Amino acid sequence: MIHPHDIFSHKEPWTIRIKSLAFELKKKGHEITLISFTLDGFENKPFFMDGIKYITFSRKLSLKYFFQKIKRLKQIFVNADIIHFQKCFHFASIPTVIASILAKKKIHYDWDDDETAIYFSGNKTPSRVIGICIWLLELFIPKIADTVSVSSEALYQKALKYGVAKDKLIKVPVGSILQNIDQDKIALIREKFKLPFPSQIYIGQLHGGQYADLVLYACKMLKDDGITTKTLIVGDGYDRKRLEKLKDDLELTNEVIFTGAIPHKKVFSYLKASDIAIAAFEKNNVTISKSPLKIAEYLSAGKAIVAHNVGEVAYMLNSCGILANPDDSDSLFQKLKELHKNSDKIKILENKALKQSEQLRWSHSAKKLDNLFLNVKA
Repeated sequence: MIHPHDIFSHKEPWTIRIKSLAFELKKKGHEITLISFTLDGFENKPFFMDGIKYITFSRKLSLKYFFQKIKRLKQIFVNADIIHFQKCFHFASIPTVIASILAKKKIHYDWDDDETAIYFSGNKTPSRVIGICIWLLELFIPKIADTVSVSSEALYQKALKYGVAKDKLIKVPVGSILQNIDQDKIALIREKFKLPFPSQIYIGQLHGGQYADLVLYACKMLKDDGITTKTLIVGDGYDRKRLEKLKDDLELTNEVIFTGAIPHKKVFSYLKASDIAIAAFEKNNVTISKSPLKIAEYLSAGKAIVAHNVGEVAYMLNSCGILANPDDSDSLFQKLKELHKNSDKIKILENKALKQSEQLRWSHSAKKLDNLFLNVKA
C-alpha cells in the first residue's frame, strides 16, 4: 500500500484513510507493507509496527532518484499480490505504476479526491505544469488499473466515463474509528479556550479546497445577532494568514480561535470539548467528489452537525445533522442560530450521530476492498 504523503505527520492528516484501511485489512489476514513519502525528505530504515511493515521514501525530484525508486519498488513488490496506491501525485504514482508493470503485479488505485480540481482551486496555482500532470494522471491511471475504488458517487461516475468496468469498480467512503474519551483532556480544552455552551468547532486544512471563509462570515452574523459563543478552527495551511486577517477584519477577536494543526489522536478530544461541529463547503468539482472525513469523525464523536448540503454529505449524515444551502454563509448562520435558540436539539442530534456512525466504519470499507481483492486474486 503506497501513499505519496507522510503518514507519520499530523500536518497531512488525510493519510488516515490508507492507515485505517491498512490496519483493518491486516485484521482480515492480509500481510501489509505500507509505503510513505516523508514530508521532511528523509528516508528511514524499514520497521514493523502492529504487524505492518513500514517503508519510507523521499519526495526529492531527480532523474537518478526516479530510476532508483522504480528499482527499489520493483524489489519490494516481488512478494506482493496487489499494489494498492492512493492519489495520483507524480513522484509516487509514476514509479509505482512502472514498477508494478515490470513486476507483473495487479494494480489497485484508490481514488479519493478530484486532485486536479483541488490543485487549481486555491487563490494561486503553484505550477500549471504540475497541475496538467495531475490531470493527465487522473485521466490515465484509472484506465490502466486492474481495480479501482472511489470515495464518492461523482468519482464513481467519472471512473465509468473513463472506461472502468463496473465489476472492477467499488465505492469506498471514508470511515471512522471509535476512540476512548479522556474527560480530563476535554475539561482542559474547555477551560483553555473558555468555551461556553454551546460552542462550535470547524476542522480542516486551511488551503485550497477548504471553505473556512463561510464559517467566519457565519460567526460574524452570530455576533451581530447578539449570540455569545466561540468557534474553534482546527487546522493549518498556507491560507491561514489570510483567514486570520479576515477574522480581524470581521472583528471576531474573541469569538473565533485558530488552534493551528493538532495531532490526529488529539482531534477527538477537541471535538468532544465543543458542542456543534461545522462542515462548510461550496458546491464545486472538489466538494462533489469528496467523501468528507470530517463528517465521519464528527459522527463518531457524537456531535450535533451543521453542514452544507454538497456531494456525499446528505448521504453520510442520513438525516442525523442539519443541512445548510451550499455556498451560503447566511444559511449556515440560520442553522447555527436554530441550535443556539433550541439547545435541547443538540442532545437529540448527538444521539443520532452516534447511531449513524456505526454505518461509517473503516472496517466496513476494508471488507469491500477485501472482497474485491479476493475476486481479483481468484
